[in-house]
Amino acid sequence: MTALTGARFARVDGRAKASGAAVYTSDTRLDGMLEAAVVRSPVPRARVRGIDFTAALALDGVVAVLGPDEVADLHPVPVFPGMPATQRVLTAAPMYVGDAVAAVVARDAATAREAAALVELDLEELPPLLDPALALGSADELFAGVPGNEAGPPVELDRGDVDTAMAGAARVFVDEYRLQRQCAQTIEPMSCICDWSDPDRLEVITHLDNVFHFREQLAEMLGVAEHVVRITAPQTLGATFGLKNGILTSMEPLCAVLSRKTGAPVRLVLTAEESISTTVTRHSGTIRLTTGVDAEGTLLAREAEVLLDAGAYGWGSLVTFSMLGKWATLYRTEHLRFRGRGAYTNHVPAGAYRGVGTAQLHFAMESQIDDIARALGEDPLAYRLRHVLRVGDPLLKGTPVRALGIEECAERGAAAIGWHDRPAPEPDARFRRGYGAAFGLHHSGLNGTFPQIPERSSARARLQKDGRVVVDTAAIDKGQGTISTFAAIAADVFGVAIEDVAFSAIDSDTSPVDYMGAEASRTTYVAGRAVEMALQALHTKVVAAAGGTAPAGRAGLAALVAEVGVRDLVAEADFVPTDQDPLPVIGADFCEVEVDTWTGQVRVLRFVAAQDVGKVINALGCEGQVEGGVHHGVGYALTEELLVEDGQPVNGDFAGYRVLMAPEMPEIVPILVEHPDPEGGPSGSKGIGTGVIPAIAPAVCNAIRDATGVRPTQLPVTPVRLLALIEAAAGHPA
Repeated sequence: MTALTGARFARVDGRAKASGAAVYTSDTRLDGMLEAAVVRSPVPRARVRGIDFTAALALDGVVAVLGPDEVADLHPVPVFPGMPATQRVLTAAPMYVGDAVAAVVARDAATAREAAALVELDLEELPPLLDPALALGSADELFAGVPGNEAGPPVELDRGDVDTAMAGAARVFVDEYRLQRQCAQTIEPMSCICDWSDPDRLEVITHLDNVFHFREQLAEMLGVAEHVVRITAPQTLGATFGLKNGILTSMEPLCAVLSRKTGAPVRLVLTAEESISTTVTRHSGTIRLTTGVDAEGTLLAREAEVLLDAGAYGWGSLVTFSMLGKWATLYRTEHLRFRGRGAYTNHVPAGAYRGVGTAQLHFAMESQIDDIARALGEDPLAYRLRHVLRVGDPLLKGTPVRALGIEECAERGAAAIGWHDRPAPEPDARFRRGYGAAFGLHHSGLNGTFPQIPERSSARARLQKDGRVVVDTAAIDKGQGTISTFAAIAADVFGVAIEDVAFSAIDSDTSPVDYMGAEASRTTYVAGRAVEMALQALHTKVVAAAGGTAPAGRAGLAALVAEVGVRDLVAEADFVPTDQDPLPVIGADFCEVEVDTWTGQVRVLRFVAAQDVGKVINALGCEGQVEGGVHHGVGYALTEELLVEDGQPVNGDFAGYRVLMAPEMPEIVPILVEHPDPEGGPSGSKGIGTGVIPAIAPAVCNAIRDATGVRPTQLPVTPVRLLALIEAAAGHPA
């Protein structure tokens, strides 16, 4: 039969999702299940003096209420290894608008929400810390034991002699960029179900990024042994984009405690407004870049100063570490200095949002590199190629690059957009066309990134009596197509149809251990490699059991099982990457825009994304990741921003938060480039889900710069902001 790897095939769960037949966590019902709702702080910072549940308890159908005093004995935990322990189940000292203060359980969700609205909070408001620059180092500390509100240890790098190199540079460029909060829009509401009716067993059904790391965090927060906690994830998940990465926002701990109190299963489903404005955002902050070049324009020295707003409880300096690896390696430079910090503030928490750290970094880095090229009179694409990372170059910790298709990405992407024949902007026209380019470097895997995190994956492959191949893995498919990818690999190894491959439910009791799950674009690379190894080991056993000849198709496998049984037809494998750096994932993006210089309105007309995926497994799936990424990235560039005034979100719902609609989307041209890495995933594959994100916003902004002559340094580039830049450049500041 025709091999599936490298072909275009529909996702195995696509029809169910598109038709509405798919069952998500929020669709799941257990016998006797109750519904929960959260009582949230209306102010950014306060102390709870009292809570009046009287009106809520008087409502028919209300079963129980919970306040912070009842969970005060549960210790806070870090949202990620290496971070301060700040996250609690409920808090008597709310740290942002929307912080969980109390909860209500009722027989139905509508009653629970109505009762939650009736709970009266007696709050002593405190002056909030809303500026990360002022919060950092402040004596007014938000959390005990966290001096200066430092959200994690500072991230620093010093290579060479930056000061001497800058002093000898022919030109020095200094620019500062401002970043906004971006919120995820998932097809599934944030939800979980907990059953702790048996005190010795906590059952959790939830959609999340990882099972085993999360189980560890949940057990620690609740003060129980890990074996008490069982986590299962439905086969159908509606994306997370970082919203469910770890314990941040405490949904499952709260739901678990409510179940223990009521002695019944409890489901917690957040509203769309809660998901947007009270969970997790992309980090806002500032990036200041200083770059020195010699008389020929060669990069001599670069310096980056990053300050991120972690919000309350959120990821902080760890995100700047993600930035560091790309900043230090994408463009060859001898002298480097990097300083990255995160500060706790009284804003909504910021977390591991899709393209963690690299989307913000590339907006700044690719904007400045474009301006440097233009200032030197060079083509921005050619200037990038003169300095870009190449095969053989070392990554941050010294791992040499083995396979990198950036030249092919640039060549094919430039041809698709017509880069070398692009027309010059018409400076006097109202509607002006512009073209932009940007490179993007991301990572697959967490090799050598955090010493507390084991980067490894285990998988199991076996045969059923009916001849189907079964894959056991804890690599969660949260919408990126993991199941389809693994099914194609299994189908090719055994010569069966993709429908003849099955997957067991993800279960922390029975699934092979995969500690980090679907994070850091590691699923195909790390988990996929373990799956491939397990399938190949099983195939070897099957051939041996069949006397040296592989059985033909599912019928042949079923006949073999009938003859020898299933006990010995199982194989397990572990994959542990040996590199000291994550696998590099690179791409080149090109964009054509039209700008209305009278209104500041920007239309993205075409977007070309050329991405080195290593080896294509499902071309249709890869193209889908590119298309979804362009929607994410163009929205980040032009429209998406959670606006906050005095700590209060002002557009935290679908009516106010501006997501691009289908008619606003450009023509998208995905180009899949294949430069397999021999130490990568199956057949040399690399990640793509987050790797496609970094270069999108800067490509759009560089096209705007090309069309108008003005440089956006703050995202999103709204019509108001762009028009102000255009008028200022014309000598007519607003």
